[in-house]
Amino acid sequence: LAVLYFENLAKDPESEYFCAGITEDILTDLSKIKGLRVASRNAVARYRGGAVDLAKVAADLNVGAVLEGSVRRAGGRVRISAQLINAADGFHLWAERYDRTMDDVFAVQEEIASSIAEALRVALSPADAARIQQDRPADVGAYDLYLRGREKYGGYTDTMLREGLELFRQATEIDPEYALAWAGIADCYGQLCQWGLGVDVAEYSRLGLEAARRAIALN
Repeated sequence: LAVLYFENLAKDPESEYFCAGITEDILTDLSKIKGLRVASRNAVARYRGGAVDLAKVAADLNVGAVLEGSVRRAGGRVRISAQLINAADGFHLWAERYDRTMDDVFAVQEEIASSIAEALRVALSPADAARIQQDRPADVGAYDLYLRGREKYGGYTDTMLREGLELFRQATEIDPEYALAWAGIADCYGQLCQWGLGVDVAEYSRLGLEAARRAIALN
């Protein structure tokens, strides 16, 4: 299975971070299901932002099915459409549209993972379901900050890494037990040691390791 980056249908281009984050979370959820072989984020990143030939994508990645979709976020609501395509004949194996509040966004991701497992005749065990739910924060506001931080982190410049670091910190202030946000803090400190300006490497290494250990202790 390959999960292509969902299309951002919002008028605000800054919503791209949210759309990308939703896609990557669904990909991660599916990769936790035993019996599914899911192409990595790096493998599908080359197809982001452009028109794609699904048959070619499937051949390039050696997968039998492709998940594509779109996200439209407006105010406190989000609409996620997703369709699972059989690479062999181009027909739909499954399709659904979800129109929910932001507070329900985690439930939608879990429903998509469960529906795809069913469509591909793969059993979703209780252990798989527990793994999917494990990384969810207690507050959707923390999740939004985390996704913003990840988008900044990917810029690998001093300014963007520091902006990402601050967003991850804000996420942990809302939810101190959000392991992924602590991991994001560790990532930023690590990359600032390489890309940052005027960095105290010893201090940033100490802070990064501290955040990494906190993340591991939580999850």
